[in-house]
Amino acid sequence: MNTLKVMYDGWDLVYAQGSPAELHLLALLSNLSPQVQAVIALPSEPADQLPSGATAYLHPTPDSSRQRLVWEQTTLPRIARQSGAGLLHIHQPNAPFFTRQPVIAEALNTGKRTAGDESVDLFGHLSSALGMGGLSRLKLQLWPADLPLPGASHPLAMLPPLVHPGFKFGQRPDPIQRGTPESFILYHGSLDKLRCTQILEAWSWAANSIGASYPLLIAGASLKQLPQLQVLLDESGLGWSIRLLPPQNITALAALYNGCAASFHPLPENNWGDPLRHAIVCGVPVAACSDPLNSALTGPAAYLTPVGNARLLGAGLLSLIVEESLGEKLAAAARERAANWNSIDFGSRLWEVYQQVIHPTGV
Repeated sequence: MNTLKVMYDGWDLVYAQGSPAELHLLALLSNLSPQVQAVIALPSEPADQLPSGATAYLHPTPDSSRQRLVWEQTTLPRIARQSGAGLLHIHQPNAPFFTRQPVIAEALNTGKRTAGDESVDLFGHLSSALGMGGLSRLKLQLWPADLPLPGASHPLAMLPPLVHPGFKFGQRPDPIQRGTPESFILYHGSLDKLRCTQILEAWSWAANSIGASYPLLIAGASLKQLPQLQVLLDESGLGWSIRLLPPQNITALAALYNGCAASFHPLPENNWGDPLRHAIVCGVPVAACSDPLNSALTGPAAYLTPVGNARLLGAGLLSLIVEESLGEKLAAAARERAANWNSIDFGSRLWEVYQQVIHPTGV
């Protein structure tokens, strides 16, 4: 059987537990073709268990913007060479500038990577600059086939929608963690200072009406982000209606999605590992902004409002809670929409893409 050793960047498996990036990488690794020998470069022991068959290459590296730069530009290419990988697959828009292996990446709609506020320091700027230079060497970028095409500067390969198998409608593997309210609204996604400020602005329009009985649980922050985000939350005056959660594993996140009354997405997210997709596949009513990607992903399965209109978004979230029939209608539409998402073909299609990169002439 023809096989190929592919190396994946496991930084987010260690330092971004429960993030969209981690969920997407674990979903991808869980749906690989048997012909792919997965090699995962890790800066430390991962928080969630790796799929069976994956080989871990551990290179201890602390979590800092300087060390992330070294990891992306030096460590990843070195591990790729040492492991004998024939291809480097990355899922962030920062690629090694010098590497012998062909590189493919997921195309993202949010532009360059940020990690909290780290991207504003010297090493963050260097990481972005070198990473963008590395992207000029990309062979392909990957894109979900059910979304409008982005303005990508590299050739695109279309792949089926993908959601981690741990996220299913009605699947609550374990009781929701102790102390979680019986009724709550969930925000799960990227969290930096600017994004958190925008979330709080939108939530402020609904908090006084439903915050006491339906508090907002915020998931997705890394351990490094929690302290500054907690300060921001305390300063907002909304802390009585919000709980900032520590990093969650996949089991805990799946329970939160299936247990929430509604999912709240006031801002566009990444197309790969998008929390909106997790909410839809769990049959959760959603209030979100109506940018083109969100609209295409959710269809009639979400209450969508114009991007940047915090008041209307807060009103939409309030409607989902107060008008039970509306929430039930959206939940039913979500289940119907997710029934068309099938990850069975993902692995075979990705294998074809890998072969296209390794053997561009079809030989």
